[in-house]
Amino acid sequence: KKLRSDRKAKGTNGGAILFGPSGTGKSWAGEAVLVDELRDAQVSGKTVVYYDSVGKRAFVFSKERTVLIQPIISGPNVGDIPELMVRDTVLIYDAARGAQDPLTCFPCECLIFSSPNAGNFKQVADNNGLMRFVCPNWTVEELKMLEHGHGDRFSPQEIESRFERFGGSPRAV
Repeated sequence: KKLRSDRKAKGTNGGAILFGPSGTGKSWAGEAVLVDELRDAQVSGKTVVYYDSVGKRAFVFSKERTVLIQPIISGPNVGDIPELMVRDTVLIYDAARGAQDPLTCFPCECLIFSSPNAGNFKQVADNNGLMRFVCPNWTVEELKMLEHGHGDRFSPQEIESRFERFGGSPRAV
């Protein structure tokens, strides 16, 4: 919610980048933003593009077409996705750790979910005035709440033990 409200308050194209360590929920956050943007698109008519750097594929959702484009060899590009040149398009870019795809900001709104080590994402954020958000490691209390919401498969003691061993990465714990 904070990502969305801060983007809207900025008043420009609302572009943003969310950095964080592996396993902290960046891809999950990107998918949540995707669902939110798709709901908005039903009313506003804007186009939503979701690019998955692991699968080298893009999903385009617009009034004119809903399509899966794969493989995309070197990141989202105008040749494969002309909608990126339209201001009313939102690009959600899920960049995996070690992503080699060069990223270019387009006239559309760019939302990047990335490891802090990935390619040229810092340079793109600096050059395009993207808002920055950090997805930090989780606390043991947050991990316990997450587990409680998913059926209490592990005891609080097991969560604490895993936290001590793996740290605050929900994927590892």
